[in-house]
Amino acid sequence: MKIILFVSLLWCAISASANTEYDRQYRDWKQKQPAVPQARVTQTTDKSSANAKISINQADQHAFAKMSGIGDKKAQAIVDYRTEHGPFKQVDELKKIKGIGDKILEKNKDRLVL
Repeated sequence: MKIILFVSLLWCAISASANTEYDRQYRDWKQKQPAVPQARVTQTTDKSSANAKISINQADQHAFAKMSGIGDKKAQAIVDYRTEHGPFKQVDELKKIKGIGDKILEKNKDRLVL
């Protein structure tokens, strides 16, 4: 029993030593690597896409979120409404969705199509 315990402790010591050496080698290698710039996530406000037409029967949440006065929650509400009630028959049907009224429709009327 003592031999098994001794061998186990010896094995742990050897493994720890090997891992420490591996870690040191990795850190040395990593320091020698050229720096890679991190990807930057930015929210674009591209004005050219601000005038693009939005088909309210085909657009996804991201397209609706580009509309003036529409954020992610309202955009998802539009998609959910369309899924539940079927395709829109008129652009004015958007007013049936909570938070969308005459002002928002007026701001976006030139961009909205069926």
